[in-house]
Amino acid sequence: MTKDTDSVNRKDLQAFYNSSAEAKAVLDHFASRERNWSETTIDRLLWVLAQDGNRMSRGAIIDVFRRLEALECGRFLAGRKGHPSRFEWSVGLVDVGRAAAGELVKIEAAPAKELTEPTDDLLEHRFRLRKELDVPLRLPADLTSAEAARLAAFIQTLPFEANGGTSDSGAKS
Repeated sequence: MTKDTDSVNRKDLQAFYNSSAEAKAVLDHFASRERNWSETTIDRLLWVLAQDGNRMSRGAIIDVFRRLEALECGRFLAGRKGHPSRFEWSVGLVDVGRAAAGELVKIEAAPAKELTEPTDDLLEHRFRLRKELDVPLRLPADLTSAEAARLAAFIQTLPFEANGGTSDSGAKS
């Protein structure tokens, strides 16, 4: 989606930025980014904001996206049929964040659709469970010790018996 960048009303954008703590946190995050993306999912934005110490509700993010849509920065799409709720940018999100904060920047068109943000920060790990069996695990890149302990405790609850014996159900493991 391309856009005539002159249609973004900077005055209204800055008023929105100054009127809402949630908008300020979201737009400051966008301004701090190095790259523009063609879309931003709610789940991804919730996660990165929480990593920065800005916890907010899903509804607050939706409100910010709906207002950005009204300001002609793109369009909000509610998730349907397995697609996540997201904002499709018609202009550069970095430029929008910087303009909202009062910087004199040119608001460029959004990048091509291929440049979408990663949906998660998960790393693929492979665990050799048996000589002939590797088990893939996708875990957060910032996995904490507490989360690892919870995962280990969960695995210990699975119905395994030592030395290839039978499980609680009587079937061979």
